[in-house]
Amino acid sequence: MEPIAHAGIVKQTSEGRVKVLIEQVSACDMCRARKFCTSADVREKMVDARNPGFDFVPGDRVRVVGKASLGLKAVGVAYVLPMCLMIGVLVLTAGWICPEREALSALCALGVLVLYYAVLCALRSRLRRDFVFTAEPCDGPESETGTGTLAESEEAMNDNN
Repeated sequence: MEPIAHAGIVKQTSEGRVKVLIEQVSACDMCRARKFCTSADVREKMVDARNPGFDFVPGDRVRVVGKASLGLKAVGVAYVLPMCLMIGVLVLTAGWICPEREALSALCALGVLVLYYAVLCALRSRLRRDFVFTAEPCDGPESETGTGTLAESEEAMNDNN
């Protein structure tokens, strides 16, 4: 599997870590009319990444790289496992524990989700250790996907300053 890589701009550096601004773009990026569209599918995200010995300064263009398995693991933790928990509790409560009270079954299923995400929040530091991204210098003027949207974002940021 190929690693996950996004181009970004270093916003802040600290000992062994960098904060990188990446632009998440939907499939609209390949559309010819994207410059005229007012779609809200472009979002900027701040990513905390490891800096393995490079001397980055704010404004440097970098690639944020992570293992491809991180994407599957993230989907499992964020969507698949909570959905299975919710459906499991719903079936268990509605089918055997209190079959005549559907509202109580639904509340139990939602309560399990609240508990699950509270546990995830409590385990935040462990998740940060498991989901590791690394910053590398960018080779070319465009992002790895070749879309050039990061360059457009940089120009807009320079125009605002």
